Amino acid sequence: MPASKAPGVRLNAQWRVRDDGAVQWVLELRHSKPGKAERWSGRRFHVERAALLRSINELCRSVDPHHLAAIAALPKVYKANAAP
Repeated sequence: MPASKAPGVRLNAQWRVRDDGAVQWVLELRHSKPGKAERWSGRRFHVERAALLRSINELCRSVDPHHLAAIAALPKVYKANAAP
């Protein structure tokens, strides 16, 4: 799957949303260990904004309201390169 060049929206210290540039938005979890590079893994994959917001509410705990507003402003249904 091609990765978008957009870094996405960092929701908090452990979670971010990005788009894959082709099919969907990806809710990613950060993994970091001392002495190793930061790594992100996709946890949930969404085409509908409402479902993405539900996942954020369920998994991400505290989220910056400005970043949440950026997600809420996305199109209802995923469109390629509609990065947050």
